[in-house]
Amino acid sequence: MEKKSILFKSVLCAFILFSCIGAIQLLDKNTESTTKLNKVTDNKEKDVKAFLEENVDESFGFGIKEKDALTPLNITYRSRNGHFSPVVTLTNLYKNKQTYRIFALVNFEQEFIKSNNTKKKFIDVTVDPSKEESLDLQIDLKNNSNEVIFLVLRDPDYIPKDTESFGAGGNAIAYRALVEVDNKLNPYKAKAESIVTVNSKIKEAGFILFSNKYPTDFVKEQKRKFNLHTVSSFFVSLPVQANTSNGFIFLDSKGVCSNPYFYKSKEDGMASMKIESKELTCSKGSMVLNVPNPFKEIENNDGQLIDGMNIALSDRINFKD
Repeated sequence: MEKKSILFKSVLCAFILFSCIGAIQLLDKNTESTTKLNKVTDNKEKDVKAFLEENVDESFGFGIKEKDALTPLNITYRSRNGHFSPVVTLTNLYKNKQTYRIFALVNFEQEFIKSNNTKKKFIDVTVDPSKEESLDLQIDLKNNSNEVIFLVLRDPDYIPKDTESFGAGGNAIAYRALVEVDNKLNPYKAKAESIVTVNSKIKEAGFILFSNKYPTDFVKEQKRKFNLHTVSSFFVSLPVQANTSNGFIFLDSKGVCSNPYFYKSKEDGMASMKIESKELTCSKGSMVLNVPNPFKEIENNDGQLIDGMNIALSDRINFKD
């Protein structure tokens, strides 16, 4: 599928890109393109919205602001009270009212979100056409560096047809941040990594593939449904870079439905990993979220991004009970 991106001051090309403070992150429904506008000021906000409505197909945006950002990129934060308390903004550029669901993950574990003095596993927000909604959120942190990911799903309870390609473009956004606690950046120790080999049978597909056997043809063998009671295992294939650590996890419309998997490859290409069905509690409309270089600094001391910080999201697939 063709991908394209519109550049303003900076752009990070991937399946999903994270947005910075004052930025609107948009995923085009048809082209999976990403637009990022940096530092949208109040006096230019109307001009920006008019430009987007004229030049960008139906889409939605997710922005985040937090007072304790350490650099202008607003990707690394500091917490002095063990909480992360951002203001998040959802922008709906669809022609119809849309419902969005916000999840929070801390170190690959689903964390409760506090909003309006109530803690929930996720927050649902309905936004009118060409409007935006802002919310004050709070999540609890661990006593170390915190890999924080906000995942936003559009139409979260939609169940795709078994033959339908329901991709992340226009339907999901993931935002990634690293949050220090008490001025300390102590590396989080993840579980042991699996060393995986590149699948030489398939060329790099550029997207996440599901198959019921070790794949040799990623187009013909891609599956969109699995019955976890009758299929004891299946394969997930992901694009990998040599000597880059990765972590991925399964999610459905209610949140995390598997333990995290950590892996590394010595070569570039596609890695095909066997997943045991009994390890999952997923339902219909599930997906995989993959993070390169988890638990590592996202930007250097000069506030410059480190390569390989992008998050990949798969199509939604159906795990049938």
